[in-house]
Amino acid sequence: MNVQPSGERFRLLGLSDASVKAVLRKGFELPTPIQEQVIPALLLGDRDLIGRAQTGTGKTAAFGLPILEKIDEHPGYVQALILHPPGSWPFRSPKSSTR
Repeated sequence: MNVQPSGERFRLLGLSDASVKAVLRKGFELPTPIQEQVIPALLLGDRDLIGRAQTGTGKTAAFGLPILEKIDEHPGYVQALILHPPGSWPFRSPKSSTR
């Protein structure tokens, strides 16, 4: 059995040590399929991406982590635009993104 150190699968997706530590603090041990597909694609460069998966599969982290990785804190212009259908996501994401 190939046992990887805690967080190694997230690190292999291209996330920084700071992001991996944050993910582990939230209690996540392995990336979900949507995260494994979306995170590397978004970290590769500027692109539009649509990802669909069932509720509870980690879409917020799949899209949010690459945005946080690439964002410049003081640019003076819009760096990311997130579109979503009506639902509970806008009420959940600010809280989950800041913890």
